[in-house]
Amino acid sequence: MKKTIYKYFFYQFVIYFTITLFALAAIVWTIQAVNYLDLVTEDGHAFTTYFFYSLLTLSKVLTKLIPFSFLIAIMLTILKFEKDNELLILWT
Repeated sequence: MKKTIYKYFFYQFVIYFTITLFALAAIVWTIQAVNYLDLVTEDGHAFTTYFFYSLLTLSKVLTKLIPFSFLIAIMLTILKFEKDNELLILWT
């Protein structure tokens, strides 16, 4: 029985974690990609160079956002379980 509850808790956490991580990463990555727009407009480089540079920053963005997303996902999971009175079952 407990194994099923922990699986459900982990499943909910993973869902919240991935949604939070990719939502925050999309926002930060878009802001950083705008900074590389100078390569295309002022320096005259091709669009592929711009896309390559902005794509390379994605790993840096993801690694910096993982701890913050982890915290938000834990909080959202606990709040969801508390709201649905499922946390009480987990403690008994």
